[in-house]
Amino acid sequence: MPNAADQSVDWALTQAINLSRIEEGSKANALALLEDLEGEIVGILSKNKVNIRKQQKLAVIQGAANDAIKKHYSEIDKNHQDDLAGVAKAQGKGQTKQINAMIGASIFDPVLSDKQWEAVASKTLVFGAKSGDWWAGQDKGLRDKFGKQMAMGYSLGESVDDLTRRVRGTKANGFKDGLMQGSKREAEALVRSSVQTISNTARIESIKAMGPIAKGIQWVSVLDGSTTKICMGLSKKVWSLPDFKPIGHTKAFPGPVAHWNCRSTQVPKTASWSELAGRPIKEIGNVELQAAVEAKLKAQGMPADKVAKVKVRAQASMDGQVSNILDYEGWLK
Repeated sequence: MPNAADQSVDWALTQAINLSRIEEGSKANALALLEDLEGEIVGILSKNKVNIRKQQKLAVIQGAANDAIKKHYSEIDKNHQDDLAGVAKAQGKGQTKQINAMIGASIFDPVLSDKQWEAVASKTLVFGAKSGDWWAGQDKGLRDKFGKQMAMGYSLGESVDDLTRRVRGTKANGFKDGLMQGSKREAEALVRSSVQTISNTARIESIKAMGPIAKGIQWVSVLDGSTTKICMGLSKKVWSLPDFKPIGHTKAFPGPVAHWNCRSTQVPKTASWSELAGRPIKEIGNVELQAAVEAKLKAQGMPADKVAKVKVRAQASMDGQVSNILDYEGWLK
């Protein structure tokens, strides 16, 4: 039987695949709306061919484009918030179920209600700001960039086709050099980073609720050809709970994610049965050991009905070790 740490990492990597599907769906929705926005902006330019150099025409174009950009980003934000709420609920509840399975008894209940998980999704900061604020920033950023590009094009006396290329890009460069391409890249990065941040935050909240059973939190990096040096350096590092102090190293806990587009997550580092009991294990199923574990859990404030479900013999794999699973590609095989 794999130990508790290996079970946790196995579950976390399985969830990484599920999250990638959610990310792809959320990105596809956002990009589809940005494609639609691009077409709408091009349509606005096409309708305003007359008196192209007049300043009032530029104001008309800018106003119509601003309305279109606001409308589309508002819809992107709403759709994404729904996705994030689903991620928070699924990961928070899923982590609790995984913890119960690892221990061998249904000890822990879901940490938060569905409404509370939705609040976590909407209020959790992604690199210092809520995801909704990031979308608002991208909205304003695109409007500002569009205005500058149009003003520049007008000052140079460019045609509608030239202005359209500023928005859409050029065929020679595969339409990768237009104004909208940068917005699409920003949207993809925000989707991945916010999904991972909300997911990891939900897991951490569930792990913290384990109390003395979780003596720390272990960083799990997806080690493959795309892993950053930052996450390579964090791989398998452990921090204490609830204060997140380094254990056996000096790296500060970076938070739910370490950088934009981060794929890493965290899993609980469980106390061993002997650590919970405060004495060496002589044999699994030992009555004296069982009593010692129960006393420790009661002293930590765990309700008696929950303590009664903890059977040391049920899960001998809680040995307090970190996982030996290192390579994502090897795990996939």
